[in-house]
Amino acid sequence: MGKIAVCILFLVAPLVAQRFVTNAPPTAATGPVFEASAGYAYLALDTPSRQRVGLSGVDANAFLDFNSRWGMMVDSSYSRIGNVLGTGHSGNVLSFLIGPVFYPVDLGNTRIFVHTLAGVSLVNSAVPVKGTYYLGGTVTRFSYAVGGGVEHTVAGPFAIRVGADYLRTTFANSTAAMKFQNNVRIVTGIVFLIVAGVLFGLQGALVKKAEDSTIEVLPFTLEMISLVLIFLVMTTLRIWFDLAEVDVVLSDQRAVRKSIGSAFGHTFRGLGRLLASYVVITVVAAIVLVAGIFAWIKFVAPEGVAGAFLIGQLTLLLLLIPRFWQRGVAVAYWQQWMLVPIAVLEPIPIAPVTPPPVVIEPMPSPVIPSAPPEPQEL
Repeated sequence: MGKIAVCILFLVAPLVAQRFVTNAPPTAATGPVFEASAGYAYLALDTPSRQRVGLSGVDANAFLDFNSRWGMMVDSSYSRIGNVLGTGHSGNVLSFLIGPVFYPVDLGNTRIFVHTLAGVSLVNSAVPVKGTYYLGGTVTRFSYAVGGGVEHTVAGPFAIRVGADYLRTTFANSTAAMKFQNNVRIVTGIVFLIVAGVLFGLQGALVKKAEDSTIEVLPFTLEMISLVLIFLVMTTLRIWFDLAEVDVVLSDQRAVRKSIGSAFGHTFRGLGRLLASYVVITVVAAIVLVAGIFAWIKFVAPEGVAGAFLIGQLTLLLLLIPRFWQRGVAVAYWQQWMLVPIAVLEPIPIAPVTPPPVVIEPMPSPVIPSAPPEPQEL
């Protein structure tokens, strides 16, 4: 049973988008601790000319800490700049990474963490070629990040995270050859525990009140119903964030608050279809998770560390597919309902003007006066 529990805690990380908090601090928790945070991201982007370009944006991540030392992290960030190296071409970097987290130091309210993440990054940039000419485009390649940071609990469910890492991406040089980019990313964020904390606080109060009832199944029934409702609420928040991020990227929106407001309205306008799609995808992810657990139990010996690591990483890789599927649902909805149509002005046809025919009248023949008569001799 211990092996199954560790497997579940290790594999469920990509599905987590919130933190289920209790009244105890994270370090004292006996079960898994979930948290999510969002904040500001600064990216020092490397270019083929070895010049650094500063990009600003947002970062969101989710953590699953399955003990006081180890956890898993899912990270997504988007950064942009309006002009790359004076080319007039805007640049942006969108990354989606996942990997383990280690907490080497725990000082009560303050923890130091290090992480190793891997996934994909989309880089939209430009490089000068000659004079006013430049090479611009988008490159999507494998990416990874190595770094760490500090998390400090302020009060109750509030915490602040500050971190930095080395981010490896890929883009083309002036000859269109793919080159690695050695980037530095700095992230500051606030851990969002308010919604989950309130919901689970209400759930605990309801279940505790139901235990005083004479109906034995009432506490269990309320607990199951409340868990389903919490799952739907957290999935709705996930939809809201996905739509906002899609709008920021695809519309090249500089004012992130506008995308957040627009996504909020569309989340509830299309909640039925979006929530149904996300729930179905979550079921598919659960099937992948169960298959990974079964393969772990069936084919890996208790002392087989290498086999457990291989199956665990393969299952994590497969769990990325449902997450990208959810992103695809958000992109499809954006294209159908949130895309602002661009009016194309067609040129007004100009009818050719035919000039009137020019009539050339014959010139009158010149009048030559007759010579005067010659005088006659007398």
